[in-house]
Amino acid sequence: MRLGLRTLTPYRQQQYQSRTIRKRFFSHPFYNESKRVAIYLNRPDEIKTRKLIAEILKSGRKVFLPWYKGSTMKLLQMRNIYDIKRFTQENEDGILQYTDPKNRTEAMKSGGLDLVVIPGIAFSVDGKRLGRGKGLYAKYLTDLKKMSPHCKTMALAFKCQVVYDFPEKEGMNVVVDHIVHPYKIYSPNATIVNLTDPSGNEANSWKRKKLNDTHANLTLGAETNSRKRKKRKQKRGKGSRNNPK
Repeated sequence: MRLGLRTLTPYRQQQYQSRTIRKRFFSHPFYNESKRVAIYLNRPDEIKTRKLIAEILKSGRKVFLPWYKGSTMKLLQMRNIYDIKRFTQENEDGILQYTDPKNRTEAMKSGGLDLVVIPGIAFSVDGKRLGRGKGLYAKYLTDLKKMSPHCKTMALAFKCQVVYDFPEKEGMNVVVDHIVHPYKIYSPNATIVNLTDPSGNEANSWKRKKLNDTHANLTLGAETNSRKRKKRKQKRGKGSRNNPK
């Protein structure tokens, strides 16, 4: 699956989509209303998160990174951005995490969380998440919601990682509140949320369109493009008749 995602999203597109998603993330109310944020260090086939983490730390917010062993998962507080180079290494699944969790503050023992950014292989537009089959986030979030019922969940996804739906499988046990995508923000109530465009071209923030409207717009756009192509062909045909060899 990792190879598939990297093939579907070439390096330049990964960089572009990661930049766009960072801008959308920092304009999102979930982030702006949070003080304690959990996020992950990305794998090669995931949205790049290091710059996100650096900016979140700069803002004065508390940042927590996942650590797990077997069926146990903890979200441990970062001290600063240099923690990543000094105190992390890849675990057996190729995920960067702290080498020693003993001297780290755990989120649920220090006040809970306001926002959890969750990794995943794929997501449906209604918020279903295809994880890696361990069920660690589902278990952790169940306990976390008892302490922090206000806590929101969010996913960051490349264009190719969001689909309309997929069959229920093991590991698909978390539904995220919002999916931040390079072109849209998906929420599980089957609507698409248009945040302010990262380039600053859109002034209408938090406008909602139903998926049916989106499908209609896509169909209309395809029909318009088809008509334009026909007109271009007709013009070329007239030009060749008017200028015989």
